[in-house]
Amino acid sequence: MDQEAMKIGLGAHTGTEAEISESKFPEFLLMRIIIMLILGFIIIGVCCMVVIFIAQKYCSTEINVEEEQLERLKEEQALSLNEEMKQVAQSSERKRRDTKTDRQGLIKKMFQ
Repeated sequence: MDQEAMKIGLGAHTGTEAEISESKFPEFLLMRIIIMLILGFIIIGVCCMVVIFIAQKYCSTEINVEEEQLERLKEEQALSLNEEMKQVAQSSERKRRDTKTDRQGLIKKMFQ
């Protein structure tokens, strides 16, 4: 019995009687296939993770650039709005002065 097991083991290593050792141990072939499939899935998973990581980095930089552009636009709009408000305030102040001087002029004319 021990000699038969040794013969099968040697046959698996040297290539002689390999058919006997495969027929005696078909689960090894099945295990090899299962291990290869598991390793293949692991490799595919790692590749997918790397691709997703790179895509997230690329997209996040694009999003940051877009956010910076939006911030700049908001700042520019705020500045232009402030300038417009100042101009409106100045023009309304001028109108008030003009109406005040017109009223004073009318009052003076009425009392003269």
